[in-house]
Amino acid sequence: MTYADRLHPLTVFAFYCAILVLTMTATHPVALLSLFVSAVLLRAVQIGVKRTLAGVPIALLLLLSVTAINLFLVHRGAKILFFLNGKPITLEAGLAGVFSGLMIL
Repeated sequence: MTYADRLHPLTVFAFYCAILVLTMTATHPVALLSLFVSAVLLRAVQIGVKRTLAGVPIALLLLLSVTAINLFLVHRGAKILFFLNGKPITLEAGLAGVFSGLMIL
């Protein structure tokens, strides 16, 4: 029996709702990272570390695909990393893709 099993279901539901609402409304990178860590820790407490880590490859694949899509479709930014077919690939687009991916996860 884990710690989360001893909690009332409404408490766990409130935790999930709070993290979901805050993640959907937060745009600051530090806030998004802390909310992501909170969500992962809550999941680890609820289902165990081993099962939580089993989902990491899929989450990383989703994060990388969102970042790649954003890199190739958004061309705004001051720091140009390189050009691909005459279109600039920018650092800002990559970072925006990472944080968009964190919002999705």
